[in-house]
Amino acid sequence: MHTFGQSDDEAATLARARINADLDKLIEAREADEHDDPVEAALSACGALFAVATRSVADALEVLTLHEYSALAALASGPLTAGQLADHPDVAPRTLDAVLHHLLDGGWIVAVIAAQPTFELSPHGSQLVAHVTARRRSHVASILESVPARERADIARAFTAFADAAGANRGASS
Repeated sequence: MHTFGQSDDEAATLARARINADLDKLIEAREADEHDDPVEAALSACGALFAVATRSVADALEVLTLHEYSALAALASGPLTAGQLADHPDVAPRTLDAVLHHLLDGGWIVAVIAAQPTFELSPHGSQLVAHVTARRRSHVASILESVPARERADIARAFTAFADAAGANRGASS
C-alpha cells in the first residue's frame, strides 16, 4: 500500500520488511512450540545423545561390531547365560552364537562352565567397556558444563524420568 509521495522502491522495501517481520514472528513461535513440545524436546535430546554415544564407542567399533560391543556392555553388569544375553534388549539374539564365538576367540569374554554355563567379561573386555563409558561420561559432562548449574538438576530429573518410563533402568547397559 502506497502512501502519498512514496516511491515504488520505498513501498517494496517496506513490504519486504513487514513480510520479514511476520516471518520472524512465525519462526519464533514455531521454535517456542518445539521447545514446549515434549516429543520434539526428547527427539532433540536423543539426537544429541546419539552423537555422544557414537563418538564414545567409535574406538571400540574399530575392533568389534556393534552387536559384539552391545553384548560386552550387557555383560558389564555381571555374568549372564546365553539365554539371558539373548533376552537382553541391546543384544541381537539371531547373531548371538557368532558374537559369543568371536568375543571368546578375541579374549573379550570368558566362559564359566558350570551346571548353567555363563559368560563374563575378561579383564580385556572390562577395560574396553570402562574406556567407552569414561569417554561417554566425559562427553556428557562437557555438554552439561555449558548448562547453567540451576538447570542441571532439572535435566537429571527429566532424564531419569524418561529412562524409567522407557524401562532403561531395569537393565541398563554401558
